[in-house]
Amino acid sequence: MQIVGYLLSVFIFIGCASNADRAKEHMEKENWEKAHEYWVKALKDNPNDEEIIEGKREAEFEITNKKLVQLRGLIKVGKSQQAVDLAWELNKLHMKWGYSSGHNISAFHDKQIMRLYPLFVGLLKTENYQKYPLKQYIL
Repeated sequence: MQIVGYLLSVFIFIGCASNADRAKEHMEKENWEKAHEYWVKALKDNPNDEEIIEGKREAEFEITNKKLVQLRGLIKVGKSQQAVDLAWELNKLHMKWGYSSGHNISAFHDKQIMRLYPLFVGLLKTENYQKYPLKQYIL
């Protein structure tokens, strides 16, 4: 019976944690996507909280960085199609987050995309990519 009471109190304690607290927990575990999800929820509750705004930015930076490392790895081993898909996924994230090309994170992403150009000219001319949205972005 004591175990049930203990588990119930732990469950209640965890259930009472704020979205910002949950985001911080995921940041410590380097679970950037989940942290970002909780930062966004916390921002809805407190839209002017500087700590939340900064936490969200940090999570977005880490997500971008992680994907750019993956992108460089794909380029290095010649997996062009997967690299194009990942680059487009990252571009969609930046659009969703409201980043313009002048934003530091997007500017770095844009440089990486320009590095892809020579690798993808042939690929982008194939039938699979004739109407691919990233084609216009790169070309």
